[in-house]
Amino acid sequence: MIKDAYREYRIKIYCFIIVAFITPWFFVASGMENSDSQVLGPYLMILPASAIILGRIVATKAVRGWLQWLFLITFALFFIMLSLWAVLGLKDTFVESFQSIVEVPLSIVLFCGCCLYGNELYPFKNIKDMIWVLVVFYLIEYIFYFEKDFQEFDIVTMLLEPLGYMVAIPFSVFLFSSILLMGEEYAWRGCIQTKLQAVLGKRKGVIVLGIIWECWHIPAWFGLYHINEYEVTTMVMVVIYRFLSTVGMAVFMGWAYMKTENIWCCVLIHGYNNAVGGLLTELYMVFDDIPMGVFRPIVLMLFLFAKEYRKESEKQRL
Repeated sequence: MIKDAYREYRIKIYCFIIVAFITPWFFVASGMENSDSQVLGPYLMILPASAIILGRIVATKAVRGWLQWLFLITFALFFIMLSLWAVLGLKDTFVESFQSIVEVPLSIVLFCGCCLYGNELYPFKNIKDMIWVLVVFYLIEYIFYFEKDFQEFDIVTMLLEPLGYMVAIPFSVFLFSSILLMGEEYAWRGCIQTKLQAVLGKRKGVIVLGIIWECWHIPAWFGLYHINEYEVTTMVMVVIYRFLSTVGMAVFMGWAYMKTENIWCCVLIHGYNNAVGGLLTELYMVFDDIPMGVFRPIVLMLFLFAKEYRKESEKQRL
């Protein structure tokens, strides 16, 4: 029994490394050819959850449940299209259109499936805590991403624009892009965070998760963000900022997940973060006039001192 469990665990790890970390590199060169290409991004986002589910399928030699089928189909569709894009030189606009067309029905199926059969993936679990966490994140984003508007006080821009994001993004995420965002959050928060925290402790576990999370982004550095086009000094600063920012997001989202036990809360945070600019890099490389946003990772990391990180889990006490 122990030998079988170890074999199954090893298969899952190998599948995760191969699918999530290695396969993107087959497509990086194609993405580097076009600085405006957004083809690689959606593919990267579905990989972490797909890798975990494919690992379970390979280890058990069976496809079990609607969620496994959904991500198996998603991975197959995206992988086939990316392969054709890389090998046959399909136009980026065609592949992006294909991804958008596929993304919407898959997202609707995922959201409806979680509403009907989700149990631990039910979107409205602990809704009061979820709303509270989202408000806290929106306030942080408001301060750091809209600070440029403080100099020119415009009540419409300063108040209504962020409010519009708050109202519109949940609908957009649930119905149009949940398959992509869940592709990350189901893996990073729903599976890996818990395991790392059980082994390393809550704080060390989430910091290590943040480092792994940004390491997973490395193919995007070259095929999506084109970091190789920067000067060496700027490139180093961008890399440092990205790691700090991703660890900060891991800390905050780890807190959000522990507080709400609702993975959709993290999906919404992730969606909002991406919608308002995500991990802005070049903006923070202006050394003579560093904007407030450069301090955002520090604020997010302060959540390491929240009570959720001080509590021992049942597994750790045992």
